[in-house]
Amino acid sequence: MYRRFAPYFVAIASVAISLLLTLWLAPFLDRTIAAFFYLAVMASSWYGGWQPGILAVVLSMLVLDYWLIPPRYQLGISDPIEAIRLAIFMLVAVLINLLSANLRFSKRQVERLNHQIHTENASQLRMALAAARMGMWDWNIVTGEITWSPEHEQVFGFAPNTFDGKYDSFDARIHPDDRAGIVQAIQHALQERQIYQHEYRIIWPDGSLHWVEGIGHGVYDVTGQPLRMTGTIMDISDRKQAELALQQAKEELEQRVQARTVELTHLNDRLLQTLVEQQQTQATLWEQAKLLDLAHDTIMTLNLDWQITFWNQGAERTYGWTKAEALGQRSHDLLQTQFPKPLAEITAELLQQGYWEGELLHQQRDGRTIVAASRWVLLQDEAGHPIKIMEINNDISQRKQAEQALQASQARFAGILEIANDAIIAIESNQQITLFNQGAEKIFGYTAAEVLGQPLSILLPERFTTAHYHQVNQFAQSAGQARRMGERGEIMGRRKDGTEFPAEASISKLQLGNNYIVTAILRDISDRKQAEASMSQLAAIVESSEDAIISETLDGTVISWNASAERLFGYAADDIIGQPVRAIIPADHWGEKQQMLQQLQRGERIYHHETVRQHQDGTLIDVALTISPVKDAYGRMIGVSKIIRDITAQRALDRMKSEFISIVSHELRTPLTAIRGSLGLLASGVYDNKPDKVRRMLQVASEQTDRLVRLVNDILDLQRLESGRMSLMMQVCDVATLMQAAMDTMLGSAESQQVHLLMTPPTSLLAVWASPDAIIQTLINLLSNAIKFSEPGSTVWLSADVWQQNEQKDEGDRADQGAGIMPIRSPSSSSSVPSILFSIKDQGRGIPADKLVTIFERFQQVDASDSRDKGGTGLGLAICHKIIEQHSGCLWVESVLGKGSIFYFTLPIALNPPS
Repeated sequence: MYRRFAPYFVAIASVAISLLLTLWLAPFLDRTIAAFFYLAVMASSWYGGWQPGILAVVLSMLVLDYWLIPPRYQLGISDPIEAIRLAIFMLVAVLINLLSANLRFSKRQVERLNHQIHTENASQLRMALAAARMGMWDWNIVTGEITWSPEHEQVFGFAPNTFDGKYDSFDARIHPDDRAGIVQAIQHALQERQIYQHEYRIIWPDGSLHWVEGIGHGVYDVTGQPLRMTGTIMDISDRKQAELALQQAKEELEQRVQARTVELTHLNDRLLQTLVEQQQTQATLWEQAKLLDLAHDTIMTLNLDWQITFWNQGAERTYGWTKAEALGQRSHDLLQTQFPKPLAEITAELLQQGYWEGELLHQQRDGRTIVAASRWVLLQDEAGHPIKIMEINNDISQRKQAEQALQASQARFAGILEIANDAIIAIESNQQITLFNQGAEKIFGYTAAEVLGQPLSILLPERFTTAHYHQVNQFAQSAGQARRMGERGEIMGRRKDGTEFPAEASISKLQLGNNYIVTAILRDISDRKQAEASMSQLAAIVESSEDAIISETLDGTVISWNASAERLFGYAADDIIGQPVRAIIPADHWGEKQQMLQQLQRGERIYHHETVRQHQDGTLIDVALTISPVKDAYGRMIGVSKIIRDITAQRALDRMKSEFISIVSHELRTPLTAIRGSLGLLASGVYDNKPDKVRRMLQVASEQTDRLVRLVNDILDLQRLESGRMSLMMQVCDVATLMQAAMDTMLGSAESQQVHLLMTPPTSLLAVWASPDAIIQTLINLLSNAIKFSEPGSTVWLSADVWQQNEQKDEGDRADQGAGIMPIRSPSSSSSVPSILFSIKDQGRGIPADKLVTIFERFQQVDASDSRDKGGTGLGLAICHKIIEQHSGCLWVESVLGKGSIFYFTLPIALNPPS
């Protein structure tokens, strides 16, 4: 009674609850009074079906009319609009009712069908095993535990679920004469890794004797040691009885033939007795044939032309043809036999061994195909000549179907495991791997053959193996059966190549008596971790970018502000985020924002737009803007992202370039003017009769031409060095050899200036990793300057030795009071790598302290008149600085006015130069 009326009670209660909720929430709702009643209709129809749902619709309409639709607290509607609303509610509610009821009905149908299919499949498998009188078994060789199916227990005469799984219980049922044979057959199969197949006798509790056939195969670990053996058992008592009867008949026949042979030797004396014995023999043979005829298996005899000469009743029942119809027919034509291999090969094996056994496909009279386990025996006469073939067939179609169904089920299960992308790994209680699918092979790099039977620790980093071993044991002993992904922290796996990777895993266990099987599904999350790292890296890049990166909404509100923006504009992120971006835009540039926004909406790109922005203190900053639109998932622009680069220094550099061009043009104009004047005077003929003046003009033109060539070459060398286009061929260079090459080059110039050159090579063999031509050029430039600014009779020294960076202060201390320390140094000068220190010392006029920095810049000289008097271009030291900088060295000068200067530069020692 309750089950019948409960759905209607649910409908009434849900409508009442909907009314109470509507009345309670009425102050907070606007024209949505029917919402809860839809839920009431849905709950009623889902719980009880369409009839309680209709009741909920009717009650909801009455409640709405009485309590919620004016005029309230009375039935009836005065406003047509309210009537239409109520009608729409009724239509929607009825539709919801029908849909919910149909969904409920469909759900119950699916559940009922699933239960029915599961029940039918289990029933069919049990029927197949029972019909074939076949059971299944599993023997754990390590633990000695044996698992039997209920059919196996029936075959051995056990009551259902009474077998205790012990080998002794199994051994007690075996015939004593057959126990040794079983042990030998099992050991042979395991040693040779072959299929175990053996026939033996068992004794039931009632004392009856039965024949069974056991078939199985072993499961081995990676070392080849057997772990398990599984297989089937089949009752073959009927077949063995027929075989024994046939064997007994054959033996008796042979005995009779032998006896008859003896009797024939005394034919004259015992003729009457022989005739009696022959009659007795014929009667015996007839009885034996009768017994064969009654056998359940198919028994037939064939002549050498394959014609049927004997066809028992078992054959009639199996194939459907009577003895009269079968005798004289060729068996292979009658049964349309399909052989596992050519008949000629089978015949040859039969003639050679006298026996053949295999499976054949036969067709019954009604056209159905069966699978027959067939055994052929060749019968021979006394001379050993074949005369007949005896064939015994057993219909095993049902057994084959059951085996195929089992194989298909196992194949489907194995296929599901193998196609999974995640790693699926199973271990037993000893934590050795027993399952390793293709997903695991892809993730870990091992093949299944390499890891099966190995400890689980092979898949884990060594530092985690002990802890993980205890965790798995704790889980196996806990009450829980499964743990999903995400319930544990990340774990680390180790691939075959030794690389480690992060992973997530779910784990479950299956209890088998005192043992258990733990199955883990593991997922490689390296890609996800890399993506997270990439996002973190991107955020770090934005935050550490030297350019200011900000983003804003379309109305100009700042929503992100990186550290470079703080440094560039002076506003802290907390102070500017949420404020208008106009704070950094000068008032006369406010119109730019709207123009650029319109460009972006037209799809135009804004890249390196140069403009002016304002610092917090009011200072104007030259900037270059790159602006990109920020769009939502639908492609609509919802904001902009800006990269703002400070180009104040670039603007200053542009001004420096203009100044450089002005200086170069001035420096070029001076020699060109002298050359033009000299050649003009010669061309005018003024000095035609004055050869001394002509030679002087030609000398002036030649000197200025040399100066012009030097200037152009120095400018080109400096430009190539600064742009990186000059390729320095680095190699191991002997320090003394570099010094000697520079000295040999400058020896003639020193002699012409009456300056002595002295070289102090290193005290030991030293080498640097450098470009020999570039270093020799640097030494020549420095020696040339020292000679150029030395008085006749003075000395210039060139020396080199090992030097550490921390010795720099000591070098400065050696200079006289007032010496300047070099201001120019390569970026790698902070390295502690041992170096070679080269020094070029002169006794010239010295360098003022305010020039110690500027002389390494382009077109800079101590005295402007040096360009005219000494012939320099003002680029030599700048070139030397660039060369030493590209060698990761340092270049500086120490000088005292009136006493001379010392130019130093360092090069790293070639400790382990590249091959």
